[in-house]
Amino acid sequence: MKRSFTPEIRNRKKEELTPIALSLFLERGVDDVKMTDIANSASIGVATLYRYFSVKKSIVIASGILLWKKLYQDFLSLEKECENKDGYTSLKIMMNQFLLTYEKKPSFFIFLRQFDSFCIQEKILPEELNEYDDCVLLVKNIYDRTIQKGIEDHSIQPLRDKDTLYFTMTKAFIGLAQKLISEENQFESDSKRDKKTQLKLLLEIFLTYYRK
Repeated sequence: MKRSFTPEIRNRKKEELTPIALSLFLERGVDDVKMTDIANSASIGVATLYRYFSVKKSIVIASGILLWKKLYQDFLSLEKECENKDGYTSLKIMMNQFLLTYEKKPSFFIFLRQFDSFCIQEKILPEELNEYDDCVLLVKNIYDRTIQKGIEDHSIQPLRDKDTLYFTMTKAFIGLAQKLISEENQFESDSKRDKKTQLKLLLEIFLTYYRK
């Protein structure tokens, strides 16, 4: 077997190509980026790209995994910064990270919407998204630890179903963020409602529920 196809080199090459693809997807959109575009940006032939990612969906999924890993690292850093804070304060800081992501990296929310549409369009099976789902849950693991810390220090009330609450919160925030990013001020009333304020209010509603 040629050295270029050894598992170690193959994996390393895929790790090099995925950030290039992700950058293009964030900039131009999942549907508008072709495999030839990724190959050109990586300064390789498209046939070479297909050796590492046999179909476009493979590199789209890999890009989604990388995106969530980046978000996880942001939350992991926050968790370390909050070691000496109570659970509720830590949760508030972490929730604010979603708001900062909206302000500084709105393409994150656009990609998530396009990713979901792409998966439906390509009829991607749930088992093909297992690694992606695992990365999404990495952020939830930090949430779980923060909630438990808050329950133990009595800054967060005991929750009957923290999992449902987490997914309700994140889906509500992501959905609203996606709508606010894409919507135009179609009505006069739209221009009178500050987008960031709407997202802050949503987070405050959830925080009120958590606080003991």
